[in-house]
Amino acid sequence: MIRLCRLCPIRPGCQPGRLVSVLMKLGVVVDREICKLRFDGPTLSSHEMELEKLANSLLAFKTTIEQANVLANGKNSLISIKVKGGFQEGSLLTDIVVDYIGPIVPVCTDILKNVTQVLALKKMLKGDPPQQETPIGDSLIQITNSEGTTINVNTLVVQMHNSAPVSTSIGKIADGLGEGVTSIGVETGPNPEDQVTLLEGDKAALQPSVEDQVEEHVRVCDLEILTSQNDGKQAGWRFYDEENDVEFIASVADNNFLTDVSDRKYNFQHGDRIKVNLKETKKFINSRKRTTRTVLEVISYTRP
Repeated sequence: MIRLCRLCPIRPGCQPGRLVSVLMKLGVVVDREICKLRFDGPTLSSHEMELEKLANSLLAFKTTIEQANVLANGKNSLISIKVKGGFQEGSLLTDIVVDYIGPIVPVCTDILKNVTQVLALKKMLKGDPPQQETPIGDSLIQITNSEGTTINVNTLVVQMHNSAPVSTSIGKIADGLGEGVTSIGVETGPNPEDQVTLLEGDKAALQPSVEDQVEEHVRVCDLEILTSQNDGKQAGWRFYDEENDVEFIASVADNNFLTDVSDRKYNFQHGDRIKVNLKETKKFINSRKRTTRTVLEVISYTRP
């Protein structure tokens, strides 16, 4: 008997690719989704396409699916992404096959369908922010662009549209357009909302803006103080986040706490902890994530 917990991807030193392989051999495929990815243009009339351009577009599409899956199902959910390709007259048609792998049962098993709608939303917005967002029931939102055109999407599509990693990957899919490739089509079903065609004129709309490449969120967490600034300086504090097993340097913006530190009301020792409101800002620069952290408020202080 194979104990799947021993292969859990969150364990240090684990190899997620190996876990996917083992689970697939065991037949632990929770669900499967398929879409068609089509490249069209004069270059493809002779059944040719620059290998680098094709590879980069396929890798960008793969990364988009992976980032969307993390957003929808969490970082510990596993998927396997494969391609089945072939030339037709004047085009390159590729099937993208996504297998959702156990043991974690995914909440969402239609990532491809949602990614297709994200592409359609970005195409419609033409690189501009929405002019209006109107909730429809509990799960749909009507998005209106600057020309008054509307599209109805679910809340997950909106989250993916606003996600910096997803937007960055989509921008790289668009890099496949040009130099003889005039369109990239994605089809996940027979309905209009399941299909989108990206043209050369859509390329600018799909490139992420500076705002698209920044994510911020605030969470409450417990931090162990590794390095303090006993003179009350904001910068240079070093903490350990046990929940996420990460050590980092952060600034402290709680002036009341800093005043108490400079007034020697705290005598920090090894193992001291604080509960804080922590702001994490993630910037994606050339596909690399850089995170800065700021302690907004110190809620409590404890000594073990």
